Amino acid sequence: MKDASAATGVPPSPSGRRIHPNLRWTLRSLAIVLGLYVVSYMVLSIQGVYGWGAIGSNGVKYWRWYPKGFGLRNPQQAQFLRFFYAPLDWLDGELWHEGDDVYDKPKSPIYNGFPP
Repeated sequence: MKDASAATGVPPSPSGRRIHPNLRWTLRSLAIVLGLYVVSYMVLSIQGVYGWGAIGSNGVKYWRWYPKGFGLRNPQQAQFLRFFYAPLDWLDGELWHEGDDVYDKPKSPIYNGFPP
């Protein structure tokens, strides 16, 4: 007798059980959506600049990384992008684009005016 997985076209999982086609489709779809989410943030981050994070009475307090569109030129768009990409923005700030003290020169590129 032939294997049931050969008849249905569903390969068995490593544990010997078959993976349901709907589950496999769902997992692939989630992986694709997550990949597009990460890549879309990376495109914005690559085009970003360092701008001031806070300004006090004696000037800039610290520098912050602003991915493209996260600045203050279009507040509604920036608010949406900051909310939508919050986990990746936090991770980006912790791992790659760390904020700099005002006494340290920020890494290039730098935007000297209002954050973009």
